[in-house]
Amino acid sequence: MLIEKGVGERILPITAEDFKALHTECWVGEYINPSILDGTQWSLRVCCKDIQPVGIYGSNAYPDNWDDLLKLLGLWEIYGAEQED
Repeated sequence: MLIEKGVGERILPITAEDFKALHTECWVGEYINPSILDGTQWSLRVCCKDIQPVGIYGSNAYPDNWDDLLKLLGLWEIYGAEQED
């Protein structure tokens, strides 16, 4: 799985089983909070064998289990605290 973060890229050893446990298939295509004009924009592109890539985008809004995704990707320590503030 390829993760683009900022201007860099990382390949992370994530099992399909762990990723499927997030149930990203239940996520909607966009998470937007229109009441915040400036803030955090994010995108996630999921690519798997024999499946068309799926893209999900957000602007100051996140899926309910966003924290679980950050933890799985090893990004909780970097980005998770920002959301708690």
